[in-house]
Amino acid sequence: MKKFTFNLQSVLDHRMLLEEREQEKLLKIQQEIAFAEANRQRLRNEIHELRLQMAQPEPGEVHVEKVLQVTRYIGKLEADVVALTRKLAQLEQEQRSQSQVFLEARRKREVLENLKDKNLNQYQRELSAMEQKLLDELSAVKFAPQDEQNLPAGKH
Repeated sequence: MKKFTFNLQSVLDHRMLLEEREQEKLLKIQQEIAFAEANRQRLRNEIHELRLQMAQPEPGEVHVEKVLQVTRYIGKLEADVVALTRKLAQLEQEQRSQSQVFLEARRKREVLENLKDKNLNQYQRELSAMEQKLLDELSAVKFAPQDEQNLPAGKH
């Protein structure tokens, strides 16, 4: 009796590998987004702290040069926040795109898995039918009437 083999198993294995790769790419993008978000929040916190320091100057002399440096530094931090915001927008677009690629890869794999399940079910039905046929034949042979020669003599 033949054993069940799925003819497209190598294709299914390849599609599983492709799906895993696409999922890894998606996870990498999500990590980059989380890292950029954390950096942006850190910069915003730093800007907030510096502005609080500027609003509450230390008693005594006001150092104009220090105020200008802090103001330029805040400007640079704000520019960094804008750059990170742009990068986040780009990463979120990449994430949407990669999600679509990943979902398509998953769909293709699932189609093959469904085909494999369908073929396995068909194989099992055929196997069951063969077993039933074999059992029917064995029953027919076991319970079949004996040769007519061995039959008891009847009334003629």
